[in-house]
Amino acid sequence: MSDATRQTDQDRALRPLDEAFARWAVANFTDEETEKREWVSKLARAVSYSLHLKHSCLDLNHYRDLNDPVLNALLEGISPEHVARLQSNAISVNVPGKRPLVCNAQGTHVWLHKYFAFEQDIAAQVRERARKERDLSDYERKILDWRFQGDKSREQKKAVETALTHRLAIITGGPGTGKTWTVARIIEILLKENPGGRPPRIELAAPTGKAANRMKESLDSQVNELGLPLEQLPEKARTLHSLLGIRYRSPRPRYHADNPLPLDVLIVDEASMIDLPMMHRILDALPKQARLILLGDRDQLSSVEAGSVLAELCDEASGLFDPQCSPVATISYSHRFGGDSEIGRLADAINSVSVLPDFSANSQVLWRESSIEKEWNPAWKDEAVNRFRALRDKIVDAVPAADILAHQADFQILCALRNGPAGVSGINSIISREFNEAVGKWVWGLPVMVRINDHERKLYNGDVGLVMKVSKVDGQWVADNRNGVLRACFLTGGG
Repeated sequence: MSDATRQTDQDRALRPLDEAFARWAVANFTDEETEKREWVSKLARAVSYSLHLKHSCLDLNHYRDLNDPVLNALLEGISPEHVARLQSNAISVNVPGKRPLVCNAQGTHVWLHKYFAFEQDIAAQVRERARKERDLSDYERKILDWRFQGDKSREQKKAVETALTHRLAIITGGPGTGKTWTVARIIEILLKENPGGRPPRIELAAPTGKAANRMKESLDSQVNELGLPLEQLPEKARTLHSLLGIRYRSPRPRYHADNPLPLDVLIVDEASMIDLPMMHRILDALPKQARLILLGDRDQLSSVEAGSVLAELCDEASGLFDPQCSPVATISYSHRFGGDSEIGRLADAINSVSVLPDFSANSQVLWRESSIEKEWNPAWKDEAVNRFRALRDKIVDAVPAADILAHQADFQILCALRNGPAGVSGINSIISREFNEAVGKWVWGLPVMVRINDHERKLYNGDVGLVMKVSKVDGQWVADNRNGVLRACFLTGGG
């Protein structure tokens, strides 16, 4: 590849923001010779571009492992030794300040100064909150021994103990391990422990409205079993943006260090989706004595923006916490499926990056080889079309729309990509062609997904529904294929 071609490909992939940041850094912070100005320009573009790849810093020792042609072209000829020797007003060493870039003393890592400050502040705060503050009371020991009996609940018992004795508890585990069930027991003890005093102010939150809503529904289902006082429970779970008072185009949230959140306990679900800036805002807004309980699966749902905070907090190699007094509680026993089940073995293999299990004798997890030559006629097509046809067959006149929607969860196609033959656009084309329908056209029997939160209708990003012709009969929506109005229908709270 010629230098001209390499430069063209690099410019095409870089965002205008990356280029603008580099120009600003060079124009305002460097007045040295041409070579150093060029180094600063390349580093600035590379660090900004790394954020686009969801990395909070540029690692000069390992960036080649990403096999990204843009980074490879930008950083060609620049080594950690170059960065460590680079004396420039644009780069400071281990100190976030007025300079746009920060590097470590060895020159191996380079940050935007804001993200370096985020990392340092988060590390300091979680270390402080992770210290064990007290031992369990006699009442707490008694109720824990009563609630948690046997080896299968040993990890959950440890998670509750961690949440009661630390101001920070990180409860991580895969699907079906009972993280929300465990949190309900934490809430039970916190509310019943001080019957005569002021009950703790508890808030529930999650990165998305859908996750917040599901956490609240899960906790509500256990209220009667635990005998919890309804008036002391949060009325609803909120998104983190709503909780912190982050408004559109507002540079600062309503709640921060100078105006902390009015709460005693904050429980955040799906914490793996929290990025570096959001975690900084959460910790900044928390009262000093408040408890923070993070729930999530370190192997799922990574953050959209830079910084996989939950995974880093759970990584023992990070050295953040004293191993003898760690706030991280891992729940590994799944009540949804056993480790010897097909889906369990597949999940374990993917998480451990090992050889995938033999699929030949499977009855639940089936393997279909993809083929470039037959990308528009994949091996799974007939099965998928038959499943969608079976769902459409359930849209019969006078059948309640809620009953039809209940069957939609029986079959879903999930895509790892948005574009391409194996992505959302390609698979939608394949399925639509089988039904002789145009892609994107609103037709009867079409599965749809919400992409923007609609708080008025209580629909959230990721909620799945079905397009049907419906009429309202005796206050209930029913399928009406002849005279009904075409609507996108969703289940919300059973209705």
